[in-house]
Amino acid sequence: MRNLRHVDVIGFILIFLGIFLSPCSAQDRTVYDIGKNFENLGKLRMDDPEHWKVVDGVLILNAAKDDFAAKNATVDVGMLDYQIDVNVVVGDSRLKDFATTQNVHAGIIFRHDAKRAGVFYLAKPCNGWAALATLEGTDRFRGKETFKGLSYDTRRGTHHLRAIVKGDWANFYVDNELCCVMNVSGFSGTEVGLQTRMQASITSFTVSKLPYGTRIYKQRPVTNLIADLGKGKICPGTKPWQQAMADTAKKIDKAVADGSPDVVGMEKMPNYVYRCVTYMPAGQVPFYAYPAFHHSIIMNGLLNYYDYSKDKKYFDLAIQLADWELGHMTPADCYLPNMPYSTTMNGKMGGNVDGDTIMLDKAGIMGTTYLRIYRLTNDKKYLDGAVGIAETLLSVQKPEGRWQNRVRYDNGDATQDYTSNQIFNIVLMDGLYQITNDSRYDKSSKLAFKWLMDNPVKSWRWTGYYEDVAPGDESIGNWDAIETARYLILHRNQNPAYLKIAHDISDWVATAYCVRQDGLWPFTHEQSCCMVPMNCHTLHYAQLLNDLYKATGDSYYRDAAISATNAGLSTDNEGWYSLTFTSPYIGLPLVRELNMK
Repeated sequence: MRNLRHVDVIGFILIFLGIFLSPCSAQDRTVYDIGKNFENLGKLRMDDPEHWKVVDGVLILNAAKDDFAAKNATVDVGMLDYQIDVNVVVGDSRLKDFATTQNVHAGIIFRHDAKRAGVFYLAKPCNGWAALATLEGTDRFRGKETFKGLSYDTRRGTHHLRAIVKGDWANFYVDNELCCVMNVSGFSGTEVGLQTRMQASITSFTVSKLPYGTRIYKQRPVTNLIADLGKGKICPGTKPWQQAMADTAKKIDKAVADGSPDVVGMEKMPNYVYRCVTYMPAGQVPFYAYPAFHHSIIMNGLLNYYDYSKDKKYFDLAIQLADWELGHMTPADCYLPNMPYSTTMNGKMGGNVDGDTIMLDKAGIMGTTYLRIYRLTNDKKYLDGAVGIAETLLSVQKPEGRWQNRVRYDNGDATQDYTSNQIFNIVLMDGLYQITNDSRYDKSSKLAFKWLMDNPVKSWRWTGYYEDVAPGDESIGNWDAIETARYLILHRNQNPAYLKIAHDISDWVATAYCVRQDGLWPFTHEQSCCMVPMNCHTLHYAQLLNDLYKATGDSYYRDAAISATNAGLSTDNEGWYSLTFTSPYIGLPLVRELNMK
């Protein structure tokens, strides 16, 4: 009888819940609806209302091309938990230049008050395509799952955006795919609405109470890199890898032939020394390049192409550029002596976003390239170049182990403090310790590694990497995250947890950055403020996948690495020299190690 009564009680409770807590109809749950004919548009409080217009049944924001400010249209719904649905039309003929305008942005604003808000939006950052989320009015890091690359193949048409906000968490769906997850604890504004920048075309906007039992997610499902490839589980490229190498050689030869005719005294230096892209011809101003990072890619690419082709002119070009670098370091008597410049602008060292600063995190990239050339040539000047960099880095390493980001080389003032990118300086210190047995380098490496493990590895705040991103624009990238994962795999015998961390970083890159585009997969995006898939980032991710395969023997990683290598060697985005040289720099070792035909 006790069991019977127990069952009866449970049944009564379930009936009670079914009667009183069952989901209402969608209409009963509606809190605000803009209306089929936008008859409720007037209830929204609008920024710059003159820019909002209804044309042929579509709400259009068409701000001036030089007006990048966000425009909000909000309504107070008097609650914190809700579901917001918006339909956005991309490529609408009523916005004739939508397809060519960068940074188009259409989305949902929620938990909005006079000072702060959460925002989910669909955008074309740097003419890419992505779902993004951010926290406005705070310097709190928004989190690792607040952006997701989307395939540019899918950009045109109507897209359904949905925000589900419940408690401390918010989920963002694009066309029923969970794209972004963000913690919104402490955000308590009761206004919701639309947010746009520059141009947007919206056909519906509805706010509803949450259905009973609505689930909120604290993390996205991980993307499986081979699940839907079908038989063979490898995505082919669109051209043979040998053709990619031949294309690279043509661009190298043309850069040499073009020279740098508008840089006095350096007219015979290849075009890639002072220009980061092929489409900055002589006479065009401004022109700029990123020596510490990009020139290192170029030198390593030249060395690898020499090894592949056996044509010594490519080795000589690598030495020519290395010697140029040695002759264009910061002055020996400045606050940061003997360091590589992270930018050159209009033929002069420094400038652009860097101004009179250098990025300390890029120094290790150049230093490790010097060490490679030293090992190949046994010429001590390259070892001295690496040592000069390391000595300056030792002098400015913070007590907690990290290096700052942008620092003035004349007086040591930091204009940008934080960067997650410590791994290349760590690798430089390791390399010098192996050569010199100087314990200072070993101590520096271990101190920086501890900071790295205690901070970005735990917080996932992989920011502060790129030379063309201004201080304050916290863009989340994957380059140093991937290099950190590769370092952990290399040192996995020191701690079994290292392999798991590397695996987690790989899953994050796959989920946040990889798309199927132009028949290629996994095509990998660069960073959250420039969500454009690029061959260099695709090949770089292939390196990590290959390292995981070698460490685990799991064919999943091998198949994914081959697919990524195929994708990376099938494209050469936008004429960037750094992307061109990545084919021999990263692609050739991958082709050999993966036994690609």
